[in-house]
Amino acid sequence: MALILKTVSASQGLRWVRLGLQEFMRHPLPYFGLFGTFLLVNLGMGLIPLLGEWLMMMTPPLLLLAFMLAAMASQRGHRPDLAAYLAPWRSPDLNRRRSLLTLCLMYGVACMVALQIGRWVDGGALAALMDGMAKQVTPEEMETLLQAPGLVAGIAWRIGLIALVSLPFCFAPALVFWVGQAPPQALFSSALAIKRNATPFALFIGLWLGLTVVVSQVTAMLGQAVGGSFGMMLLLGVSTCVNCAGYVSLYFAFRDCFGQPEGTEPPEAPKTEV
Repeated sequence: MALILKTVSASQGLRWVRLGLQEFMRHPLPYFGLFGTFLLVNLGMGLIPLLGEWLMMMTPPLLLLAFMLAAMASQRGHRPDLAAYLAPWRSPDLNRRRSLLTLCLMYGVACMVALQIGRWVDGGALAALMDGMAKQVTPEEMETLLQAPGLVAGIAWRIGLIALVSLPFCFAPALVFWVGQAPPQALFSSALAIKRNATPFALFIGLWLGLTVVVSQVTAMLGQAVGGSFGMMLLLGVSTCVNCAGYVSLYFAFRDCFGQPEGTEPPEAPKTEV
């Protein structure tokens, strides 16, 4: 696949959301299975002493690539399945596999740095809060932990930094696998595509955030009406579906910004060579 960087209209942000929802509704169970498998594998990694946290931080780029591979397969008439996780490692190109591992390592390091900055900001307040929740401390002690100086700022720094780190990684795994770019070049190309198409991506991200909040609120109200564990399961299930649709929609954003993988579709927008 030749690398072509396109400039798209602002309305494409809405189109990506719509296409992502439509594609997810075509195969909800396979996409749900992709995400569920990712969670189960990460839970298993979390049990590994010392290395578990590092390994968990390295896996999100593989999740993004798997969803884009599954969405591409679906668009070509195939049912998405768990083989999307294996496809990158079946590639005969050893350099691409190495580059993908390097990209995962870079993401893990960046996230760990972001979390460490959050710990410096809150002085360990969030860790103390989590420990208190695990030990089921008294309401008075919990109130003290919640009012700890720097807690809110530390959480905000973590969320903001990880979100900032994640942006250039949105398309980097696909650029490594489909285009054969080295990790630094893939990160640059991904960041450049988002910068050049800032308006559609702002609309895209804003719509997904808004949809997530609205769906969560509605589901939470329904869960309260139903009550019990079923309400929590309903909230978790619906939230997971929204997340899956969001991951699916990244394929359409990639296709419009960089062209169809393997060139099976004609370009639909003005293009500029990178």
